[in-house]
Amino acid sequence: MRRFLLVCASLLAFYVLLAWTYDGCVLWLMRHSPSCAATKIERIMKGGEGETVAIFGSSRALGNYAPSILSPRAFNYGVDGMSLNEALVLVGQYMRHNPSDSTVVINLDPWGFAEPGKDRLVGDYRLAGQSRSVRDAIPGLALSWTDWTPGSRFQGSLRGVLSQYLNARWGYAKRVDNGAELLLNSRTESEWAAMKKKLEPYSFFCDSRCEELVASLYANQGRHRIVWVVAPISSVHHALHENPSDMRAFLSRQARRANVSVVNFFDAVDDYPDSLFTDPIHLNVTGAEKFTRALKRHQ
Repeated sequence: MRRFLLVCASLLAFYVLLAWTYDGCVLWLMRHSPSCAATKIERIMKGGEGETVAIFGSSRALGNYAPSILSPRAFNYGVDGMSLNEALVLVGQYMRHNPSDSTVVINLDPWGFAEPGKDRLVGDYRLAGQSRSVRDAIPGLALSWTDWTPGSRFQGSLRGVLSQYLNARWGYAKRVDNGAELLLNSRTESEWAAMKKKLEPYSFFCDSRCEELVASLYANQGRHRIVWVVAPISSVHHALHENPSDMRAFLSRQARRANVSVVNFFDAVDDYPDSLFTDPIHLNVTGAEKFTRALKRHQ
């Protein structure tokens, strides 16, 4: 019996050692991957790291802005699949924890906010969520102890984090630039034709609940300058927008606020042909650099 217990204890000790080693390796890769969503959100909750420009939004923020062109101290907090609803909550937390007068760029997608029932959190809160204050500050955030406890929180994450690390070091599929992931691939005519067949009309959405989110954002503004930006869109996607006047009206309301400005590239379709996109809504690296240089001229 003693031998059996000794074997069990040895196996348990080996498992604990393996789990903690795995956890440490994944955490190290995250810390050295600027585009990792978990480290971005942890950085947000600490008020950033002294950047002068902070960019927020969805994958169109993540891949359409080249921060180093704007400023050596610009950082891209964009997260793939993130709704504007969630992004504004994170912007509010960033400004609340950062008393500086930095510029906050909010990427506004042409479809606007998430509709009721479709608003879900996609950010990775496994690092920041260790703090109870963070868990309380994010509406709808539900983390179990396994999501933030060392040894269990990163199970199954190694492949994705390793890919982000390799892109940050050598840029195999994407060029990482101060948190941004600039897409390197381009499309053939046949690929464009296949993508265009799948597109459907869409509308800008913003209801009273979303307006409340915007009001909460400004309540935390402090000395920060806020810039609402609509990044370029492909001509085919531009033509499918059913209510662009609603989007323009929303931007007009924001531009009337103090220390808030608007930059709208939605109608710049002639300047951004398909060759500058990797799909109908995301610029490739050449398009992102061109757009970011144009945006810098508006600073």
